[in-house]
Amino acid sequence: MDVRALRTTLAIEHGAEVTCPVTIGYHLRTVAEAANEDLERGMTLSDIAPFWRVLDAKTPTTGKLSFGAAFVAAQRKREGLEP
Repeated sequence: MDVRALRTTLAIEHGAEVTCPVTIGYHLRTVAEAANEDLERGMTLSDIAPFWRVLDAKTPTTGKLSFGAAFVAAQRKREGLEP
């Protein structure tokens, strides 16, 4: 699902009308950065949160990742997802 679908799903699940895009972006970046650190420590792709399934090349959060957007693009391509 993309970020918009995630926000909608979370809002519905918790009885809210909307979710904050800034907060979602912040937390998605935290998850992505933590997953990247896990990879650097030797964990496998199957053992980390697949954040690239939510983030794509157009998502502003992707451009803020310390490790760049290339990893996200490569994983999305590997899984047959839209760039």
